[in-house]
Amino acid sequence: MMMELVLFNTHDVVLLITVYQCVLFSVLVFFTQRQPLQCNLLLAGFLLATAAIPLDTLINFGAGMREWMIGSHPNWFYVFEFGYWVQGPLLLWYIRSLVYKNYSLEWWDLLYLSPFLLYFFHQFIGYHLLPSDLKAQIQDDNNLLQHSSTVFYINLAREFLRVFFGIICVIELNRYRAQIKKRYSSVEGLDFTWLNFLTYGFLTLWGWALLIAALVLYSVESGVALNIGIMGLTANYVTCLLIGVIMIIISSRPSVFSEIERINSTTAGPHRTHINLDQVEALEALMQREKPYLDPSLTLDTLAASLSVSPRTLSHIINRHYGYNFFEFVNKYRIDAAKEMLLTDGQPHATVLDIMYKAGFNSKATFNNFFKKSEGMTPREYRKRNMEGFPLDRQELLASTAADKS
Repeated sequence: MMMELVLFNTHDVVLLITVYQCVLFSVLVFFTQRQPLQCNLLLAGFLLATAAIPLDTLINFGAGMREWMIGSHPNWFYVFEFGYWVQGPLLLWYIRSLVYKNYSLEWWDLLYLSPFLLYFFHQFIGYHLLPSDLKAQIQDDNNLLQHSSTVFYINLAREFLRVFFGIICVIELNRYRAQIKKRYSSVEGLDFTWLNFLTYGFLTLWGWALLIAALVLYSVESGVALNIGIMGLTANYVTCLLIGVIMIIISSRPSVFSEIERINSTTAGPHRTHINLDQVEALEALMQREKPYLDPSLTLDTLAASLSVSPRTLSHIINRHYGYNFFEFVNKYRIDAAKEMLLTDGQPHATVLDIMYKAGFNSKATFNNFFKKSEGMTPREYRKRNMEGFPLDRQELLASTAADKS
């Protein structure tokens, strides 16, 4: 009879594929990606936690798996549920360790695991200390609809916790992008696509799981039957697809990890109000004389070194005196240079793209966005209006551009 038992249906196979992908990915991380050890460990931990969730689903809801586990391995019920509780903290820690060079786990980071620890002790005392035959009887008599509503409230809180950590991950990425723009004049070479895909993809899945948990709770409390099974199956398939796509992206572009520029997590420093006007004058003189903004790879560190000041001091000057971040400050000079080139007789045959590169930009989208924000029109429209003689003649436009730079 045991040989006739079908353990897996098609939906269960999708869960097994997800487990296989996550385990394989967690192993490959150590052999193919040049990241700090802490990053590799946290990413592998997140992937293994993700693998634990479909295993838990298989054991509790698998077509034939549940029956087989009750008869053979009742001790394994609820073991893999830890994945739900640790996924969020592991993803957050991984993102922080990836983008901040001086990030290290501290004792207070363990507070993120406190909900998991509470749940673990509850399950350990209430289930795992019981004899195996009693565990089998509990599972055999288990009926989802007969559970206390407390169980469903705990599940809802668990899913809410995952969404909470997902939102913090998004906030952390946005904060990192803001810091990057304070240090680099061009961010086109920094590719966040795969990291966005990872973060927003799992946040969407966790939001979907939260909705399912809320609907299950509503169904139990109200007695209204809802067909929620299809929503759970959809989440299983999308998770499998998401992990597969991330693996393809990373395997096809092994350099994606090195394209993330790691920065110090404490870049702001103490609040300072004093501005050294001599340093401001030296900065403006350097920008006019040496035109460092024409170099698309210009960074806050290299410009600060040219002025013999610290990057923090230069960032403070740019932020407080000009009201810009480093990215905006440098690109304003580039726009002024581009305006002058568009109006210069020595550039009659240069295309707008040529001028963009000469001015220090390496992204057409960034160039057009900054130019339109500054002038209210595209570079092409700016040149055309000048050639047609309105709203200003050529000499007036040149004088206006020179005045903007002074």
